[in-house]
Amino acid sequence: MAEVRVQSGLTQEEFAERVAGVGLKYYQRIEAGRANMTVLTLAKFASRLGVEIRELFEPPRSREVKRGRPRAVAR
Repeated sequence: MAEVRVQSGLTQEEFAERVAGVGLKYYQRIEAGRANMTVLTLAKFASRLGVEIRELFEPPRSREVKRGRPRAVAR
């Protein structure tokens, strides 16, 4: 889920509080695999990220994605 969020240009805080309408700590626990969510919440997150639910289950394609803020790209 973190990779999809980062690709959308959102920090954990932005996604949790502004987009998904959940608390930051709860969202951080979800991303870290320490909290579960309902199927309804999963569908809501996928919709808000503009992806299909199955995409949230795909393993990250890059090791660059970790918890926290998106990394700045050097130009």
